[in-house]
Amino acid sequence: MSLIRRGVSASSEDFPTQGISQTLDDSTESFWSSKGNPDPLSSESLTYELLQPSVISAVSLKPFKAVFQRGSPTFAPLCVSFSVGFAPTPDAMHFVSPLYPIRNINKTQTFQLSPSLVVGRYLRIHLHGRCGTQPTDNLYYTVLEQVACHGLPYGALGDHPALLQTSSSLPVV
Repeated sequence: MSLIRRGVSASSEDFPTQGISQTLDDSTESFWSSKGNPDPLSSESLTYELLQPSVISAVSLKPFKAVFQRGSPTFAPLCVSFSVGFAPTPDAMHFVSPLYPIRNINKTQTFQLSPSLVVGRYLRIHLHGRCGTQPTDNLYYTVLEQVACHGLPYGALGDHPALLQTSSSLPVV
């Protein structure tokens, strides 16, 4: 189960029907799409609100394959990074991951954030560069079919007495 409650913002979207919320359902026909850009090194970002403050262990992304376009192109970014915070603005993000390469295939790819202890209420996904052009306009796009955030909601720690006991026995520095 994903920790994501809703999409908050996207740096761009190609059409209103291709908004950030389209990455949160299980349909293979819905997706978020950036606007086209002539620069393959241009970047995009997606910001999500989590169900509650959570310990985040991993993020999964599935690039979209446009089987309805000539050549069935897939539109992954060149690489991704993640930031986490307690407010949705970039300056409120207290954790920033390193860059992770992503394959330009229509398969779910999971990026582990551990061993860092990452806690927050908002997840921002940075999509660096673009792999695919759309045949009709020769512009570069980034398109994601699904996004999920994995970990443990803070409220669920009460369901794990061993975790609470361990954390309460740690010395306070």
